[in-house]
Amino acid sequence: MPYLPGTVIHASTGLAPLALAAAACASPPAPATPPGAPLAAAESSYAELRDLRDHIEVATWAGHGTAEDGVPLATLALRQDSLRLRLASRLAAVDSARLRGDDARALGVMRRTLARDLGPLSGTRTTIEPASGARPRCEYDAAALAAVPGGLDSLRRRLYACYGWAQSHVVVGADTLDRLSILGALARTGEAARRRELFLALGPVWRSVNGDGAPGSPYRTLIALEASRRGRGEPPGAAQARGAGLPPDSLEPWLRSILETWHDVTPDSLVEPWDWYYRAGRAARALSGRIPRERLAALNAEVWRSLGADVRALRVHYDLEPRDGKDP
Repeated sequence: MPYLPGTVIHASTGLAPLALAAAACASPPAPATPPGAPLAAAESSYAELRDLRDHIEVATWAGHGTAEDGVPLATLALRQDSLRLRLASRLAAVDSARLRGDDARALGVMRRTLARDLGPLSGTRTTIEPASGARPRCEYDAAALAAVPGGLDSLRRRLYACYGWAQSHVVVGADTLDRLSILGALARTGEAARRRELFLALGPVWRSVNGDGAPGSPYRTLIALEASRRGRGEPPGAAQARGAGLPPDSLEPWLRSILETWHDVTPDSLVEPWDWYYRAGRAARALSGRIPRERLAALNAEVWRSLGADVRALRVHYDLEPRDGKDP
């Protein structure tokens, strides 16, 4: 048991003078490090690094040279690499032999993710140079792209770039809209034929991700490649759940419970997807004129707080305002 400040150590009567003399001449012993302290420090660095890397990738894929707060990506890349070195040092300081259960798995996930997904960025072209506003080349062979060195990252970037372009260039008649505008219009458009036209116009967006749905589609190729590289390790969702303080094995039961409840309260009848959006938008049509948009963020935070989740403490960021090149 480690000695804590204020701890009194009692000596036997015969050894008391000797113990006091030794204590007067010797420096006080350094407190022992609790087994979980190095891991907690590593987890803190991991969360900081993961958050920064996500911001960098979102800005890069959106074609920006700066993050939301205006900091250049080149500066953030240097900061990321500094955080990466700190995390590597803290992970090396963790004695894996002293860990059990979830702690041991968390250490393994952090070490694998650092080596596999959080490589250095300083001076790398894909991070420092944002993509141009030109349409990406989306007629490609996913398997061939995945087969080259660094193929997983290349395929992921290409898929994301093509999806980003497609979702912001949805052609409906003479108009070019974005995906979110289409979905919003489906909830407000009373004419069924027009809703159908709007929904089917999203076809290129779906195909930008999953092609024709065959096993060799970009998305299926990406998932298969990621699963192969991961091997028997935990999926990314498990690490994200643990980072949010949730037991990873709780996610699937939660999702199943949500789907079962949704099934139980939904009428057992077929409905076209464009009509479903209109039915689901009933509350929005009734309340949108009564609730100012400025109140929505506060109301959303209150709802989550009532469920036990503080979005600010969880560092949840919302990017709600429309802008050119916005992340899809």
